[in-house]
Amino acid sequence: MTNDSFETISAGSPKNFSPASVSFSNASPWGIASGAEESHRYPEFLPLLKKAGVTWLRYFPEWGTVQRKEGEWDFSWGDGLVKACREQGINLTGIFLYFAPWASSDNSSRGFPVRSLQSWSDYVYRTVSRYRDDVQYWEIWNEGNSPVFNHHGSPKDYSNMVCAAYNAGKAANPNAKFGITCAAFDLHYFDQVIKAGAAGHFDYICVHPYDSIGYTFGAEDRYLAMAGNVRAMLAANNQDSKMPIWITEIGLTTTETQEQQRRQANALVRSYVLNIAQGIEKTFWFEAAGPKYGEGVHAILTDDMQPRAAYNALAKLAGHLGPEPHFLGWRREEDGTLRFAFDNNGRTALVQWHDDSDPICSYPDADITLNSPGISLGQDFSSSNEITCHLGETNLENGLRQGSNDPRADGVTIPGGDSCGTTWRSSDLRNRRPFIYFDIDPSFAGWNDRVFEITVTARRANPDVPAVCTLVYESVTGYHEYGKRTTTPGLNTELLYESENWRAPDLWYLDRGDAWQTHTWRIEDACFIGKWGWHFQLNAEMSSGDISVSEIRVKKKSI
Repeated sequence: MTNDSFETISAGSPKNFSPASVSFSNASPWGIASGAEESHRYPEFLPLLKKAGVTWLRYFPEWGTVQRKEGEWDFSWGDGLVKACREQGINLTGIFLYFAPWASSDNSSRGFPVRSLQSWSDYVYRTVSRYRDDVQYWEIWNEGNSPVFNHHGSPKDYSNMVCAAYNAGKAANPNAKFGITCAAFDLHYFDQVIKAGAAGHFDYICVHPYDSIGYTFGAEDRYLAMAGNVRAMLAANNQDSKMPIWITEIGLTTTETQEQQRRQANALVRSYVLNIAQGIEKTFWFEAAGPKYGEGVHAILTDDMQPRAAYNALAKLAGHLGPEPHFLGWRREEDGTLRFAFDNNGRTALVQWHDDSDPICSYPDADITLNSPGISLGQDFSSSNEITCHLGETNLENGLRQGSNDPRADGVTIPGGDSCGTTWRSSDLRNRRPFIYFDIDPSFAGWNDRVFEITVTARRANPDVPAVCTLVYESVTGYHEYGKRTTTPGLNTELLYESENWRAPDLWYLDRGDAWQTHTWRIEDACFIGKWGWHFQLNAEMSSGDISVSEIRVKKKSI
């Protein structure tokens, strides 16, 4: 077997790399998304992306750039970008975003609803018509479920825009394809948008599962459940469950430290590999070049257009798997190493890793036995009635995993135990860590499963300090606290303001003393698909004292 490890990649040129051939093939999965801040530098980064084997770019100038005033059109920015992509042999997928301020309800670029659907339709029609020979895929808006990009809009508002864009776009170019979009992995939002009228008015699905990327380090089966849940959601809404799924943004920030760059490069490789393996058609890593987000950057190129480790890793991976890789299967070795096999133009190419280790590219010297693509990587809990997690220094997890995939800083817990053998983990309010996160094995629950009982065994961390907690879980309308409801059925609750239609959640007040107590919450509207990379949490934000949790049980129930 010939091995070539990603571990040796530095910020220099890719080792032993031959550029992948670039063509306008729809089968290529290699994409990069550009943010607005550095998009004007496309003449600099497009040749570098081509060299790395990238065949798709996601970006397009905003409506306000194209039509600053009603009746005045300026496509020069788009013309330059389209011409540059054509010259580099890179496919461009466009985006209809955001509002021209004169067309929004509050004179901003993101104030919903649009003042005139006709103005929106005219913008879409003109844009698709102009670029019908170069751009065949168009994403309708960017993250319509995010309050950052959708001010005061409802799923119905977005649905109206989807229908108008689809009809206008198809009139301009019947061969063009149009996708709907969400931030994170918010299938709840798609469900509401489709039910609000968007059914039959989109050709593909676009998700941005940033919060799920931590699953690629040791919880790959959770990550690989995404495509199946998308298809289940589509089928439940009588849509084409086989339509293409695109990840049009995913990424991980890095600093300039070697260890952080190494982790970003590893996350990039794992996400592309696992996306191809589950049938996700295209992946667009965010981003080519860009600014800092907090202390880190997403960009795979530096400010002076030098490659970071993630760029080199992408170049090596695209060269190893080829422009149109086909997933063959996987296997898990006795030491836990995961190996994924792909066909690269008739040659079997492997990518493997173990826990947090650097991925390794290889070509097998002989035939290898593979599990078929549809077989789960982990234990199968589909026939189980109950899954459990016993908490302690080392958790005993049986289908139920503690901790979000990151792990999140606000969910770090403190282990404990006594001489009788009882173990637990506690919240840490002093350090602003009030949450204890959990996620459920995807073979146990997914899009179509609704009714569960969650039973918690817990006590006060300090017997004399009052402690209280509530359950926050993923429902058919998104995350919310148990008992906390909106009176508007079907509304995406995360778009509501605090003053709108809320009532207080149901709280569990733990008795004084150090005796262990149990509490059961019954849920009849669950939808555990991991929008933000977790399924439920115990929330002690309103507590005076910490809570200690010994055991969690999740049981399937019937209505």
